[in-house]
Amino acid sequence: MASTQRVVLEGVRAIFGSRHSRGSLRRAVSCAIGAVLALSAARADTVWVRRVDGGLEERHGQIVEYRGDLLVLKRSAIRTERIAAARIARIEARYGTRHLQAEAAFARHEYNRARQLFQEAMATESREWVQRAELARIIQCDWNLGRDTQAAQQFLVLLRSDPTLLHWEAAPLHWQAQPLTASQRRWAQEHLQDQTFAAVRLVAASWLLAGSERPRALEQLKDLAESGDARIRFLARAQQWRVRWPGIKAPPVEEAAETLTTVDQRLRKGPCFLIAEAHARASQKEDAVLWWLRVGLLYPHDVRLAATALWRAGRQLEELGRKPEARRLYYEILQRYPTRPEATRARKQLESRAANQKKANPS
Repeated sequence: MASTQRVVLEGVRAIFGSRHSRGSLRRAVSCAIGAVLALSAARADTVWVRRVDGGLEERHGQIVEYRGDLLVLKRSAIRTERIAAARIARIEARYGTRHLQAEAAFARHEYNRARQLFQEAMATESREWVQRAELARIIQCDWNLGRDTQAAQQFLVLLRSDPTLLHWEAAPLHWQAQPLTASQRRWAQEHLQDQTFAAVRLVAASWLLAGSERPRALEQLKDLAESGDARIRFLARAQQWRVRWPGIKAPPVEEAAETLTTVDQRLRKGPCFLIAEAHARASQKEDAVLWWLRVGLLYPHDVRLAATALWRAGRQLEELGRKPEARRLYYEILQRYPTRPEATRARKQLESRAANQKKANPS
């Protein structure tokens, strides 16, 4: 950036600093214009777009909108480009100091601090698509702090701003049975037949699937499994695996794994967890470990699934006789998720192993 600014200044000096012949003036103007354009590019957002041949194309401009269906990129004062969201591989954009601090805290699993910083960032951010990204992070923070109802309420706010839902990573879906509080049950019951957002019905059904209202939840999932939105359709069918697979001797895990390769990575964490569980029930320990590690390592910021997955992978590794690898996973749990129940279990497991080794080697 500094070198580009120097070029701009040199171009300006070249134009205004002394007398010129017509040719030298033309060259000076050209130099300055080129430098200004370079400075503009240095300040621009960058979007990597997937080409038909599988490669990536880099484009620069100002991202003026980014939703679940498209990205709008202002390439110049007179040129705006609309790109299907499915073609976006990644983006780089300019963010404020609070946003960057919040992301750093989030990466360290400091969810209370991250939530506060993301709220402060939203208050000063003028771009709606960035505000939505920050709100999605707030939802993830609430989820990881055990504030499910609050996360679900904020998820509704996110959907109202972007009904096409870019940030599926923030969807507060349950992928394993867990007891519901009174407020959680009430929220799920109230939204199970939401007529505005299919994603809300999906979340509500996932919450009620493990309890006495399973028949109503399954009825909604059956309907959502025929949704015109491929993402809703896939996730609704994956939620049905929670009920169907435990009663099947050989669930279609290979077919499910193949399907995963065709969907957005943000949709895969729960299905990966269910595939791991299916392998474990079939005593396919190596496969179970691999799938649980995918969840634990690729989705570290869904604390519940990640911590559970790492713990179960460690236990399976112990059963396979691979105790040093299990030990490393237990330490990973202690480092990442020290307040989780899995950390307590991992600590006890490590202490038990240390005590056994001391008995075997008293010297």
